[in-house]
Amino acid sequence: MIKKFLVKIPGLKEFYNFIKENIIYLLQKKKWKILKKKKLIKLDLGSNKKGENDFVTIDYLGGDIAHNLIKPLPLDTNTVDEIYTSHTLEHFNFNNIILILKECKRILKIGGKLKVCVPNSRLYIESYLNKKFFEERKNWYEPGLTNTGSHIDQVNYIAYLNGHHHYLFDEENLVNIIKKSGFEQVMPREFEKDLDLKERHFESIYAVAVK
Repeated sequence: MIKKFLVKIPGLKEFYNFIKENIIYLLQKKKWKILKKKKLIKLDLGSNKKGENDFVTIDYLGGDIAHNLIKPLPLDTNTVDEIYTSHTLEHFNFNNIILILKECKRILKIGGKLKVCVPNSRLYIESYLNKKFFEERKNWYEPGLTNTGSHIDQVNYIAYLNGHHHYLFDEENLVNIIKKSGFEQVMPREFEKDLDLKERHFESIYAVAVK
């Protein structure tokens, strides 16, 4: 009831969200302390689900621990064993992607791995050029749909997704942007059935970086 009242007053919606976010993040301090004590630390960045296979999920206002990924992670340098992120980086602009990847490099142990999965935008663009549809529209994220009768609809879909997407990836620039963030050992990787989402495999590309 209070929320409904606040959002109707100019400026108070932003203030309400600011207070909400900071209260939520304040409550995470105990979780971070517990995480720091673990012998094996594996992070899944951008997942709002409960972690599996020893992974702790980190997401904006969800997951095992709530955290804004464009802010430094409250973990010491060289303390994390493995980091995974799936269909997350495309939701940030170029500068913030670099920021996130640099933070991953900082907290990883020497020899630790960063495994990345993102949508392959090249598939949508090639389909547009060939005047074909890459996938059936019924499988698309509904709020991101555009329908002008042109094959470029699918390019707009993957590029913007109703304002949720901010960066396009292909196989080459995925590896290059990880290198640009400071990782030296970066290479494409194959789909891993115990890690990656099977239902997103048809449109995904993968890379792994070693610190």
